[in-house]
Amino acid sequence: MAQKFTTASFVLLILIGPILALAIKGFSALLALAGLLSTVALVSQGKWLRLSQAKQHGASLALLAWVSLSAIWSVHDDAGNKLVQLLHSIFLATSLFLLFAQLSDDEKAIWRRRISISIGLGLGLSLLLGPWHLYAPTLGEAVSSVLELTRQVNRSLTIVAVLVFIYAGSLVKTRPRAAYALLAVTTTVAFYSESQSAALAMTFGLLAIAMARLSVAITRRLILASFALSLLLIAPFSIRAFEQKWSDTYLPQAIQHTAAPNIRSWIYYVYSKEFLSTATYGRGLQSSRHFNPENLETYTKPCEQMPRVYSFCATALENQRVASHAHNLFLQILFELGIVGGFLTLLALGKWLPRKQSENEIWQTGAWAAAMGTLMFSYNFWQAWLMASLLICGLCATMLLPDDAAE
Repeated sequence: MAQKFTTASFVLLILIGPILALAIKGFSALLALAGLLSTVALVSQGKWLRLSQAKQHGASLALLAWVSLSAIWSVHDDAGNKLVQLLHSIFLATSLFLLFAQLSDDEKAIWRRRISISIGLGLGLSLLLGPWHLYAPTLGEAVSSVLELTRQVNRSLTIVAVLVFIYAGSLVKTRPRAAYALLAVTTTVAFYSESQSAALAMTFGLLAIAMARLSVAITRRLILASFALSLLLIAPFSIRAFEQKWSDTYLPQAIQHTAAPNIRSWIYYVYSKEFLSTATYGRGLQSSRHFNPENLETYTKPCEQMPRVYSFCATALENQRVASHAHNLFLQILFELGIVGGFLTLLALGKWLPRKQSENEIWQTGAWAAAMGTLMFSYNFWQAWLMASLLICGLCATMLLPDDAAE
């Protein structure tokens, strides 16, 4: 019976490719179903996580405990539901990790090959759809009744930017030209698509790969140092950038006319100012979602002097919320979890970033950097599809880029 549940859970994971390309929100359902089946398989074999195994993940568990506690003082009504969703996703993903780990080497090779084929097909289809607006500009309108194509493709490409380093890393030993050609195509599509996050993710990933070729250890330290420095400086930098109108002064006119820099500058300013009043422990899980400060009018007044952003601020005042979310990973961490949460996040990141100078860990470093680029300025980290997607990327890395000592 356990074998049937094991087989079923990995058969479901073969859907990773199609879901990536066509319905990325479906990753939540995929993780739920596959994780549930893997849990049943593990329980029936008596092989679930033991306390001795959990001790090595102390930093991650401490962060998870702080996130859970922060739901108590959260200002967002949905914090409890979001916490349950988070814990549920982590539990199911852990089941899949453990189930794969206890397979025999032959079974691992079989499922690795099948899921690799699925991911390869999914990447190919995603990259074909990526620049759709260039060769089929009317496609979005034609399918609008069943699919919001721009949002679907942009979300897909941000996860493609992570998965492509994992997949290319699994190919590079046997097909190096194909691996590097795939990176080149993905980078081109990312820059020609409408997904700025995908372009940033690919840039970060390629830079990390190049640096990791020289030294994984040094690259790891630079990532951690950059992350720590960003957490330390993001609030004072954002406040000064808005008050001194740096985007108007230093950015090219072509970029200024999009209004996005000014809008982001204002959003970051509000979250930075509001963070200062609860800097130690933050405002709680999910609090940056549709945040409504008590003195919103004070923040919208400066917009009267900023024509390109005034309509956005007027809408914010009308809706009584700053934005859908902070649009900045560092501000989200600090705003919701405070300095304590930022420190714990840094510790957990230090635990998971690759350390060894091996081929597989070089490519894992690229995937990690791409994931950070994906998260940096675009998404609310607690979105169900995003959490599930990143957990599935982690599972794919475990399957396709195993620890060299274990191969």
